[in-house]
Amino acid sequence: MESILEQLYLGKIDPSSFAQPKSKLYNDLRQKHCDHCAEFSQQLKQLDPALSRELLQVLDEQTRSISFEMVEIFRYGFRLGVRMMAEIYQENPPEDAGE
Repeated sequence: MESILEQLYLGKIDPSSFAQPKSKLYNDLRQKHCDHCAEFSQQLKQLDPALSRELLQVLDEQTRSISFEMVEIFRYGFRLGVRMMAEIYQENPPEDAGE
């Protein structure tokens, strides 16, 4: 059986695929947002196709920037977890109260 580090290195574990909330509230909100964006984009396309394309470009830029933010959040969380583990191993065991 491969270790977690081996699986992560080989791409068998993808932390970003688990980063999204799984709650019904989140899914409903996300779906409402996607529907709203699609509806607004369609309306804008009928009014001014150039503005519609620009909106899609802005949304793509936002998506790319959020991706970078998520990577940094993952890195920070991973480092924090490693520091917590190191702290646990560096602590001196408490003196035995019975002695």
